[in-house]
Amino acid sequence: MGKMTPSAAKNAIRRALVGILDPHPNATQIHRIWAFFDSSCAYCGRHLVRGNRDAHIDHLVSLGTGGSNALGNFVLSCGICNGDEKRDENWQSFLRRKAPDDVTYDLRRKRIETWIADCSGGAPLDPSVLSAVDREVDRAIAAFDVALENVRSLKQRGG
Repeated sequence: MGKMTPSAAKNAIRRALVGILDPHPNATQIHRIWAFFDSSCAYCGRHLVRGNRDAHIDHLVSLGTGGSNALGNFVLSCGICNGDEKRDENWQSFLRRKAPDDVTYDLRRKRIETWIADCSGGAPLDPSVLSAVDREVDRAIAAFDVALENVRSLKQRGG
């Protein structure tokens, strides 16, 4: 793991607190993702090897743009598609760019849509609960910002 920066720490705080209500998939669910997508990137079709760093479990809709950790919001992705190219782009438009032709696009889109439909059924989180969680996350990050400034002050004083 790389250097922990204040920005990375804030993201970790956010993920940890939100993860209490909206947990990341467990090992059994991750196995289901791998099996459903036949160890291949849902976007480009590249074969992936479980355990390699270039294999990712990707949010179709990122948490930052309103997605959740619901199982149906995850697909198997290669590191290039997930880490370098897709970012917060809408998955359908990204898939359109990655598919070499309309037939491949339709096959991959239908596979993802089937996955989403197969995984549906969990009740969405109440918006008022999500709003309350967001307020708590904001409070925790504000407290972190105060602690960060205190530590920076200590550093400037030499100590």
